[in-house]
Amino acid sequence: MPLQAYAEEYCKKSNNFPPGKKNNQIVQVGMIIIENDSGAVKAIIGGREYQQQRGLNRATSAYRQPGSSIKPLTVYSTALEKGISLLLY
Repeated sequence: MPLQAYAEEYCKKSNNFPPGKKNNQIVQVGMIIIENDSGAVKAIIGGREYQQQRGLNRATSAYRQPGSSIKPLTVYSTALEKGISLLLY
């Protein structure tokens, strides 16, 4: 199954997300899967429901904090520069 189809099926299953609603809306998702070697976009999901709301695509247009994806640039690179190894003994 191609990654795009897999991602779409994953987002359709409500048990993959926290239950409940906030402001009468379900928990949403924005996801991009990128191939590390080439940088090619393999899948992109802009929300769990495909109702167009002013053209919002959560994967490309929503302004959010980078979360854990920024750690390699801010935390791990600093540790490596200071000689701290990421290897577990």
